[in-house]
Amino acid sequence: MAKFYLDRYFAKADQIRFETPVYDYYEDEYGDEQRDCVREGTSKRALCKQVQETNAPIYYFRRWKSRAIDDKHYINHHYKSSCDVIAKTWGRRVLIMPRKMHEQLTVEAKKSFDKTPKIKYNSLLDKVTIDFKLSLIREYFDLDTAIRESNSS
Repeated sequence: MAKFYLDRYFAKADQIRFETPVYDYYEDEYGDEQRDCVREGTSKRALCKQVQETNAPIYYFRRWKSRAIDDKHYINHHYKSSCDVIAKTWGRRVLIMPRKMHEQLTVEAKKSFDKTPKIKYNSLLDKVTIDFKLSLIREYFDLDTAIRESNSS
């Protein structure tokens, strides 16, 4: 999707702060590495439920693009049928929106693409101006005369 259509998707979306969980890593008595959750992070399930209840899209930023893509795949796989939401990514942004709203915005975007003129270059007007310029050049500059004069000197 073109970059200038992003405002269509993010116009009604609220930005939230995504907090990652913090873990404390330690070694147990058997020498295995264990972890305890020190601070709970933002739950993707809670975000999907919020979008389903309010019918308003939300988006958040991740630090790395690969994490955003992982979030998108996770949300689309686990909450596609239960919450009826869809996740999209643009760079580091993750957008969660209701599926019906996404379909509606996509149809609007496709209609606006169809309204753009099909022939941008090589239109009839361009061909007419090129033909006119060539006829002026031929009228004021005779190629045979120029060749004869260059051979005579």
